[in-house]
Amino acid sequence: MRLTSHIPSILPAFGKRLYTQYRGQPITCSSCFGVGHMRKSCVNQRKYWIDYVKALFEAKTYPPELFGTWRKTLHLDQ
Repeated sequence: MRLTSHIPSILPAFGKRLYTQYRGQPITCSSCFGVGHMRKSCVNQRKYWIDYVKALFEAKTYPPELFGTWRKTLHLDQ
């Protein structure tokens, strides 16, 4: 399989927190959700999971139906 862009290693999908992993995938920080570093070496301000989900939804990179109940939780269907 060839990807046109990398898949984040932490994704909100179907109302759950989904972790993905494949060879060559950039690391996603579980504190700030930035790419290229891990939580233990993170110097950025912590980002809340809900804010990360909302930012991903608003970026329109993924189909809205993949977010499942996260859309309802964040009132994104209005």
